[in-house]
Amino acid sequence: MPTPLSGNKAPTRAERTVDTDGANVKFSTDLGVDGYRDMPALVAEARTFKDPSPKDIRLTDEQLKGITDLETLGETVAKAFEANKAYLNADEITGNNENLGVSALRKQAFIAAITADLEKSNLPATDKQGALKLLKGVEEESYMNREIVFDTGKLDTYHPYTKPFDKGVRKIEALAPPGVEREAITAELNYITDRKTRASGWGNVKERNAEETLGLRPIDRDNDGQALSLAKDSVDNFKPVYVVINVNAEGLPEGMEEHAGKSVIRDGENLIFDKTNTPVPTELAEHLTEKPASKNTGLRLLESSERVRGSFPYDWNQNGGVDVDGVNIGWWGHCHIEAPLAALKLAAGSDVTVFDARSKGESKFGETDVNDLLFAMMDADRYADINSGRAASAEVTTFVGNRNDTINGQHPGDKMILTVGGREIPFSFRLTSLYDAE
Repeated sequence: MPTPLSGNKAPTRAERTVDTDGANVKFSTDLGVDGYRDMPALVAEARTFKDPSPKDIRLTDEQLKGITDLETLGETVAKAFEANKAYLNADEITGNNENLGVSALRKQAFIAAITADLEKSNLPATDKQGALKLLKGVEEESYMNREIVFDTGKLDTYHPYTKPFDKGVRKIEALAPPGVEREAITAELNYITDRKTRASGWGNVKERNAEETLGLRPIDRDNDGQALSLAKDSVDNFKPVYVVINVNAEGLPEGMEEHAGKSVIRDGENLIFDKTNTPVPTELAEHLTEKPASKNTGLRLLESSERVRGSFPYDWNQNGGVDVDGVNIGWWGHCHIEAPLAALKLAAGSDVTVFDARSKGESKFGETDVNDLLFAMMDADRYADINSGRAASAEVTTFVGNRNDTINGQHPGDKMILTVGGREIPFSFRLTSLYDAE
């Protein structure tokens, strides 16, 4: 006997929203580009607060007439603030973020009201600018010399380059049916691997020895993701020439037919089957075809059986050539993603099981997987039209704080950037002394 089902219709993507202590969150954005609107997105706007019981706090006419100089203005405002301190500090509101938000609204309204009424005072016109400065100082000092506690999200993981935010994205890729959608997710994974991953530990990335220091394999994405090899005539390691190598499809020695078309890599003088650590039989050495690699290169994770190649050059930072000096990424991470997520109190609340009706696939996403997806979405601020490929800016994330960067430099503070022949080349340097002309 069929079991009757009941429930509520799921809201449309544009109607799905959630409010946290720090953010108002939507799961779509209206791009307005070439007719494509209401695109999937994570749009987290800083939470806006409303005062549940606003009051109009002002100085009396008598108080205003008693203000004849900046000193009396300061004393009068201080007394009025003290008399209304509990209200202005929103003491009746216990939630940390809401308390701070509402108290800020009240203090701003209090200062604005006094500013608007100053014309009723006996303050000389010459003191007007000084009065505005004084009132701004009163508001700022009301936040100072006190401990301010925020309600923040607690993400279960942080992502340095040695722990990329790819696990949840890989699960989504496995669920997606073949087509444009999966291709877009794969492109995001490629970006994470190419630009956000180091599988070999901390320290410098040495582009002259990129495969070993990255723990990743350079590949040609326009040739089915085959591994790159150095051409036999590639002699300049700062501008390497790459090829892809394959076993011929026909005319192989007897008993070697199983290797037809296989991808091969060159490691020094050795030839190895791609994605393995298996040497190519000597009988096949004369049955290989090399062709120039495309310009669409990238990186992939190594298979468990593979070994890295020493002294393999690759332009990891994509600045136009292989750098002489190492790139110190030991401190590189994603505080610019985690900081807003935590401040907006966005984090996984529980495990989620997802079923995709199109691919008939099902997967369980743990909290780490969900947080990985939040990282990936917070990191993206551009969308591509699925038909034309044209990019459109969606939302902007502003990082609040200061980083230990060189001014106008793209690398950490221990690098000096020299522009040579249109390329930005980083060099390590150490400041040993400062000269005092006096």
